[in-house]
Amino acid sequence: MKYFFAVLFSLLLSGSLFSQCFNTGEILKPNHFSTGISPLIMNNTVGVYLHGGYGISKQIDLALKYGIFEHYNYIGADMEWSLRRNNRMNLSLVTGAHSASYLGLDLGMLVSFPVKRNAIFFTGLDSDFNFNLNNDRFFWLPIGIEVNWRKEVSILLEADLPMVDFAPGMLGGGLALYF
Repeated sequence: MKYFFAVLFSLLLSGSLFSQCFNTGEILKPNHFSTGISPLIMNNTVGVYLHGGYGISKQIDLALKYGIFEHYNYIGADMEWSLRRNNRMNLSLVTGAHSASYLGLDLGMLVSFPVKRNAIFFTGLDSDFNFNLNNDRFFWLPIGIEVNWRKEVSILLEADLPMVDFAPGMLGGGLALYF
């Protein structure tokens, strides 16, 4: 029951993961790297995300993302902070910043659960706080799964469901490599 309340709390409290998370609630091990590529469909526009990560400590990892779209590029960085970690659930807070024709901040939470020995389900709440003419605030509900194909290779699938009318819906998937 306490896991149910931890998940509910994370969904109610959070603000952002980093739109287009491609990230579970798990933290990379210290001195371990990840890299990946994820094609993405957003508002009938196709783009691609290149992403990488580095485990700073048992509680913190750093992620970098670069998105290539028809009319703009996206660059972002985030820190993921482990809040709870055990064999049933991982809960993390994500803070970051991005630039895509404007600057913005990211804040949120992720929660992940093992589904099988080689699969992880993840969700949370994602938001962007943008410094543009409208000071847009976007909110999404990311839902995804990471399937470990091999120890060093996994397949990520993610849908980012908009929580406000003007936020774009997104669907993506790709490969992640771990070193």
